[in-house]
Amino acid sequence: MHLSTKLFCPLNYNHLQNVKNGSLLCKSHAAVCLDAQERRKFLALPIDEKTTHAVRMMAKLKNELVGELEEEEEEERNEQMKDLKQIRSKTVLPKQTAGRHELKIKRGKSEILRMDKAIAKEERQLQQLEKTIERDNLNFEEFLRENEKMSVEARMLEIAKFEEILIDYKRYKELLFKLSPPEWQEAQKTKKTKVLSGKDAQHNQNLEPEEMADENSNAHRVVPSLLRHLFQDEPELYFTDPQQLLDLMTELTEQNLSLIQNSARVEEKLEELKQFMETTRRKMVAEVHRSCVDDRMTNLSTLEKLANIEYHMSLLLQGLESIPEEKLELMKKIKDSEKRTRYISVTHVVEERMNQVAN
Repeated sequence: MHLSTKLFCPLNYNHLQNVKNGSLLCKSHAAVCLDAQERRKFLALPIDEKTTHAVRMMAKLKNELVGELEEEEEEERNEQMKDLKQIRSKTVLPKQTAGRHELKIKRGKSEILRMDKAIAKEERQLQQLEKTIERDNLNFEEFLRENEKMSVEARMLEIAKFEEILIDYKRYKELLFKLSPPEWQEAQKTKKTKVLSGKDAQHNQNLEPEEMADENSNAHRVVPSLLRHLFQDEPELYFTDPQQLLDLMTELTEQNLSLIQNSARVEEKLEELKQFMETTRRKMVAEVHRSCVDDRMTNLSTLEKLANIEYHMSLLLQGLESIPEEKLELMKKIKDSEKRTRYISVTHVVEERMNQVAN
């Protein structure tokens, strides 16, 4: 699309010999130069039409310049023939005619220079126009890419939003299903199993051996039928009225409050029982310590008391080795009877305490 001066190489100084050639160059210059209005119309065209319009204008200008150059060459040949005829007839041109020709040649040269400048200017404008068109094309492509990217992102956001809504609906469906009575849940599960088994049987029938050759056509028929079944099987709900769900939620709320109160009471009783058991344990350790080690009241901790008891037991075991076996057996029987008596009394006290806490 570039226009260079090579298109005008036939236009040299030897071809311009008269005034008529100068006038033709003026007309050619007028055809090449675009006025301001045409340039504004050209710049107002869409991006995809600018290139086509520029190519058409270049072809038109080239054809006009080539036609004018051919006319100039034809006139030059005619002038040369006239000159040859004058030379043959030995006719001498007057000096005034030679001066006039020189003046015409000078005017032609100045017109050629002006034309060259105009052509160079037009070439610069065309090059600038090419750059503008290329820049506009790049900007348009970048705009299309950005627009496509934004459209994709918007679609992805919509899909993500729909997925979140679908997850919420599935959660609501599961909640409603769990709130429905167990008998209705079992009936729905049985119905769903029968529907799935029926669909599997229908699908197996569509794929019998005699129809395997038409598998592609059958696939196109099976898929719409499955879709119809999916859309026809509307989800069934146990709750037909929103008031039923509200009543159930109210009942469940009351049950939860009652369970919370019962749990609080049980925790209180459990705490009381723990305190009673801890007190009883301390009393029993203190009693064992008094009976085995020392009758005096001490501020020792439970671990320290147990350590003293163990130490005292080790001393007693060492002393048992020196006691005769007959006396040892008698002492064991006496201790066992005392132990059973204490155990029965302590068990009775614990049962009475637990009955009091329960009441």
